[in-house]
Amino acid sequence: MGALLLKLSFTGLPLLTPFFFRSFRHVCRPVWTSVRMQTFEPVRFAAGPELFVLPSPSIRTRDGDGIRQKGAGYWIDGSNLTCEPPRAPLSSDHVVIYFGGDVQDAEEEMRKSREAKKFIEYSLEKTAVSLGRKFSSKTSQADVVVVRPRLLNHLTSLFKPFLFQVNLRGEATPSPHYESKTSRYIFEVLRLTHQGCTDEQLQQNLRVTLVGFSRGVSVLTQLFHEALPENPCRWQAQSLLLSPMLEAVYVLDGGSNVPPVLPVDRQIFDSLSELRKTRGLPPLPVGLFGSSYQWKCNVRPWIGEEKMRFVEIVSEVALQDAVTLQELELDEKILGEAARQKHPEGIPPDAFRLFIHFEVSRLFPVLPVHQHRAAHE
Repeated sequence: MGALLLKLSFTGLPLLTPFFFRSFRHVCRPVWTSVRMQTFEPVRFAAGPELFVLPSPSIRTRDGDGIRQKGAGYWIDGSNLTCEPPRAPLSSDHVVIYFGGDVQDAEEEMRKSREAKKFIEYSLEKTAVSLGRKFSSKTSQADVVVVRPRLLNHLTSLFKPFLFQVNLRGEATPSPHYESKTSRYIFEVLRLTHQGCTDEQLQQNLRVTLVGFSRGVSVLTQLFHEALPENPCRWQAQSLLLSPMLEAVYVLDGGSNVPPVLPVDRQIFDSLSELRKTRGLPPLPVGLFGSSYQWKCNVRPWIGEEKMRFVEIVSEVALQDAVTLQELELDEKILGEAARQKHPEGIPPDAFRLFIHFEVSRLFPVLPVHQHRAAHE
């Protein structure tokens, strides 16, 4: 069971060193925080992205090995892919790519923040370990790739460049007119972690599971919008969404201060349904799992409304060739008890519902496609 953390960034100075980027983040974060209430224009940088593979969390395998080889720095400057120093590619044929939520960060960074360290149990390292266990079986291990947003405004994750447009509050506007960059960057993540493999080999030999939690759901929503017929580059998104390589998509307790949160354009699923049927592909398994924290939020009622609309659309008989949906609101009592067990020192009452929200990223069930695979291994 392997785990990688990808640190994502943009920069207008492509020759700067990784050391500078580490310093840049600490210098700029207070500035972003100070202007947070003054401007919410999209954060724009020159071409990227830059990807860094951070040291993997400590994972003990069945044969007693210690931690996995430490990650090296990968970075992309425009269309040029370089790797320094080289490292061995991931070995599993099942890769789980995770886009997390606000607050979630590397443990080292979370400990520096008085607010974030309350949620240290949901750090990206611990999440990677949890996902690896969830998607691994007795005979096969899953590699987990956690995409860590390089741009943070206080504790808000800004998933540039996966999103068409995102402001300093992390609010994204999905659009089909983004040259399918979201799907392109997901493919680049796979190329980076499986060096030496051609796109054809990736398509033939890999099983990919996409997981978006909270703010990270916006990346999945943008991906689905790239499949709209009006996108002149839709073939790129379709090469992922219509690939047998894509095994399942998990949408976990997504939320935002502005709609849309989910892909609720019926045309998306009209197109996917027709294309999957034409190519003889089964429906794409999608897990929609959430909590009352988001789905019953009175302050942001559109989250629950969009959830119901999404379920209504993909449940239509005419669209059932596009997606097989499993929907579940996790029990608040179970989530709350799990949070209390992980925090025996006590949970502040005003933060309890946020802890329930984070527990969704740990306790969501796996879809039948993964249950059946584990049962047969």
